[in-house]
Amino acid sequence: MKKIVTSVLAFMGMFSISGIQSQTIVTTTPQFRNVVLEEYTGIHCTYCPDGHKRAKQLAADYPGRVVLLNIHQGGYAVPSGNEPDFRTPWGDPLAAQTNLTGYPCGTVNRHVFPGHEQTAGGTAMGRGDWAQVAPEILSDISPVNIGATTSYNSSTNELTITVEAYYTGNAANDTNFINVALTQDSVWGPQTGASSYNPDDWINGQYNHLHMFREFLTGQWGDTITSTTAGSVFTKTYTLTVPADFYGIPFDINNCEVAVYVTETTQEVLTGIQVPINAVDDGNHAPYYGIFTNVANEVLDASFGNTVSFNMNFASSLSGNNDFVVNLSTDAPAGWTENFSIGANTYTSQDTITVAGTSPLAVTVNVTPDNTPKIATYTLSFWPVN
Repeated sequence: MKKIVTSVLAFMGMFSISGIQSQTIVTTTPQFRNVVLEEYTGIHCTYCPDGHKRAKQLAADYPGRVVLLNIHQGGYAVPSGNEPDFRTPWGDPLAAQTNLTGYPCGTVNRHVFPGHEQTAGGTAMGRGDWAQVAPEILSDISPVNIGATTSYNSSTNELTITVEAYYTGNAANDTNFINVALTQDSVWGPQTGASSYNPDDWINGQYNHLHMFREFLTGQWGDTITSTTAGSVFTKTYTLTVPADFYGIPFDINNCEVAVYVTETTQEVLTGIQVPINAVDDGNHAPYYGIFTNVANEVLDASFGNTVSFNMNFASSLSGNNDFVVNLSTDAPAGWTENFSIGANTYTSQDTITVAGTSPLAVTVNVTPDNTPKIATYTLSFWPVN
């Protein structure tokens, strides 16, 4: 949705904004960052199914904003007897830089979140922390957008992936790294704890492993992006003759997805996308068109007949004059009244205004309750007409 949204939880709430070449796939509109959750797991890890369930819920809570990679690694991933070995050569080096101390664990964009780490200064976190820290990433603006196309030719058994990275701003590092990974759903096998902690994926004595990391197409730490200033474009095409298996585990292209993400070094994932086979993703998942600042009030109390006001500024990120649709919606009782004012003009629900450049506009949301009690939510949305 082409929106910039600020949610006003009246009387109990918050404001938030939930070589030279040209790009042909990826959007050039600035985007908020997406979450890349690398989960470290194993078939003999009792609580890992709960981690899988939590990761799946996180992706459901933020559609199109979460990339999931389940990396089978460590002692709990060692098979016994005739059990399948879901480990890859890539898992141990990835885990080694997380400072993990237990399973399941995961990194969110390989970022250090103080107070959430398994080990101070490390990126590994327990499963209860992932959903807590994800909003911090999702509300941050990415300096780079990622787009990709994927195509599988069954006649030649070749998978072709073209990736693009477009820099909407200057990255902190002169070089970045693009990573292209294959993940697979519907990999059936054993899993300790599945019937207790994720029974939905435990069927007829077998566990449905999802988002299983299978292979890197870019090596352990990715391919180098040498130009990371605003307006720079990186494009590369990868072609893979699809094997019958990776490391002894059968590979099914029909259940495969392609994860593409950009890192600053071997750490700090800037953003990522996850693309099905035979699909196009332009990376336009969470466009950024502006920001609300100087929010004077986040929580207000009011009584019957008395008006309260939420004050803030809105600044567009678009240069020149641009028409924005502005909408105020609410779940307040029908007897309450509300409006919003921008400059000297007052509006009751939705209208179109012209925003000149990036100079901030003073915005006020006014609410007058009747005698019906309610903790009401007001949502003020700006989105460009074009």
